[in-house]
Order: sequence, then structure tokens, then C-alpha cells
Amino acid sequence: MTQPKPVSSGPGQPPRWRGPLLAGLVAAVIVAIAVVATVIATGRSTAHQTAQPPPTRTAASSAAASSATSEPSPTPDAPASSAAAVVPGPRPADDRPGPVILVPGYGGDDQMLVGLADRLHRAGRTTILLQLPNNAEGDLREQAQVLEARVTQLLKTGAPSVDLVGYSAGGIVVGLFVAAHPQDVRRVVSIGSPMHGTDLAGLAAGLLPSACPVACQQMVPGASLLASLVGAEPARTGVPWLSLWTTHDQVVQPADSARVNGALNVALQDVCADDTVDHINLPADPLVAALTLKGLGTDVTAVPKAADCTALRKLGAA
Repeated sequence: MTQPKPVSSGPGQPPRWRGPLLAGLVAAVIVAIAVVATVIATGRSTAHQTAQPPPTRTAASSAAASSATSEPSPTPDAPASSAAAVVPGPRPADDRPGPVILVPGYGGDDQMLVGLADRLHRAGRTTILLQLPNNAEGDLREQAQVLEARVTQLLKTGAPSVDLVGYSAGGIVVGLFVAAHPQDVRRVVSIGSPMHGTDLAGLAAGLLPSACPVACQQMVPGASLLASLVGAEPARTGVPWLSLWTTHDQVVQPADSARVNGALNVALQDVCADDTVDHINLPADPLVAALTLKGLGTDVTAVPKAADCTALRKLGAA
């Protein structure tokens, strides 16, 4: 039986593509830096005015920038102590995969994941492209509620479980859902997701807060929402998780902010050293497609070796 083509989930027409996580903030940060440079230059040209040094970004200042924004008061899941972590209930059977829901990143829509969804479809999986409101720039908790509503609908209509693929900030949305509903999730793949935040968000929040909407504020390193993701770790949920990232990521900084404690964590360059894919092109990378396929299967238990590079690329491009 032919599997259905990838479908878009959400009301109305998908919004115009606006780029993935924080891509729009790159321009804002450049503008902010230019403003700071102008102020400094003006100060130097005024003899009686003392020039102020540019702000120095530290972990403390990033946290302060986060607290100074208008982020709503968090309601994080209370993390269990490591000694008392309990895996809640039986997880879905590997031999009964349900649909794959692909969750887009900040500032973009479901169309950024069409190619990856089509590759999964051609491998025999039913794929659903989740459409998020407000260009995915609103509260990440509310985005997780949109995901929850879609999963609930699928389970009520007979799906045995769901697999989740989160790209960029979509990985955080997936993590929030998994922390609350691990019993519904069979497997997870995150792609270039700033699970511990990104310095770019901290820079935007500190230099040009007006260009850093709620979701951006929540991705400032040290933000309380990010701390709540400990509840999604595989040791606590029992949900197998594959996290992928590229060392050439220009948006998620540092790139290994994508690392999830207890997951199978894979930098693409550890498999294919010559891979130069950047953040924006991650969903279109054949190696990402192949590893996502395998991560949603049952045959990836360790980081693939360099000897597997060529075969994986062929699989992803097939």
C-alpha cells in the first residue's frame, strides 16, 4: 500500500518561509553591532566624553540579559533527582512505528522540512509536517502544546505512537513534549538543536532586545526553560534519542549545544570529515537524511564510523 505523501499540519495556508532558527536574528545582531560601533566612534570624537568599552559577554551577563527580557514566568518540569529518576511506563514497541512528525525551527515553517519528509516517505514512513503559529517565534511551551494536540489527535485515531524529528528550535519543542508525554513517543531525532541555548540569542537579547522575541529569549544560554529539558533525557524517559549537528553551524553557537545527555550524540564531521553543511542546509544534507532514517529505525546503537560515510550518503540521497 502506498504511504501518504507528507502532509502539513495546521490551520490555513503555511506562512511564507522565513528561514530556520534565529537566521533572521543574524541581520539584527549585525545591525546592533553597527549601532554599538557608531556609539563608540561618536564617543571617541567627543573630547570631553569618556569612551566606554564594548560590553563583554559572559555566562553571568547572558543570564542577566535573559532575566531582563519579557520572557513569561517559566513553569519548568521539576527535575527528579538523579538517584530517583524513574522511567514512566512501557515505551512504544519498536516493531509498530507510527507516523513521523517533523517540527520546524524558529522563524520558519513546515516547508523547510519537505525534502527530509519526502525522503522518509520514500522509505515507507508516514510523515507529518507540523505547522507552528507566529512564525515559530512565540513561546516554545505553546509550540509544544501545538505538538501535543497533533499527537493526541493521531493517537485517538489509531496511531500506536509517534516518532519526532525536531530541526533547530524544533528540537527544544520536541524535548518539552517528551518530558511531559514520554509514553507516547517511540523515537526522537534532533537536528542542529540548541538544547543548551545559543550565544547568538544571548547576543541579540543583550544588544537589540526588540529583535529577540519570546522564543529567542528562551534560547539564551542559562534560560530557565532550557534547564527544564533535563526531564526529556533518555535516562528519565526511556525514549531513544539521536542528536545530530554540524561543526560548521553558524547559528547554534557553540555547535555542540545540540548535545543531549544520554542520547546518541553525533557530529556529522565525525562520520564524514569533509562535510561542510551549515545550519540552514542541515535538513537537505544526505548524511542527515540517512542518519535520521537509521535513528528512527533500530539499527543505530553507536556513532557510525568514517568507513560508513559513503554508504550513508548514498542512502540519504536515494
